[in-house]
Amino acid sequence: MLGYGITTREDPWDRVMEYSRSVAAPQQFCNLYYGKVSQIKDLERNVKTQWNKFRLDEFSDKKLEWLDPKWKKELIDLENFVADQIINYPYDTIRKVKKEFMPFSVDNQGRFANITTNPDMFLDEVKLT
Repeated sequence: MLGYGITTREDPWDRVMEYSRSVAAPQQFCNLYYGKVSQIKDLERNVKTQWNKFRLDEFSDKKLEWLDPKWKKELIDLENFVADQIINYPYDTIRKVKKEFMPFSVDNQGRFANITTNPDMFLDEVKLT
């Protein structure tokens, strides 16, 4: 199932572990974005608001950060929506983690320890596909 979320922790490993524990199965992140916390939180609010109807609410009394399969949204749809928001809003501090470091899984603890000192090694500018 396709989902999304944010973390403000230095190591996204904590967040992937939370997702893994909640479904009792290893999870992975297909994409990670990095930027100023206020812009990341605002971007997530925009995704939640603009894609509200696509969000799953079957197992909860509130909408979850998972997309309901009945809408047939694919990863590329979510990637393009996020890229459009980053480029056109604009969120000038948000960059995407390079493909060579993805997917991010429970086996990748500490992978981004040097991201703040060497962001160009890890990050690319966001582009529309």
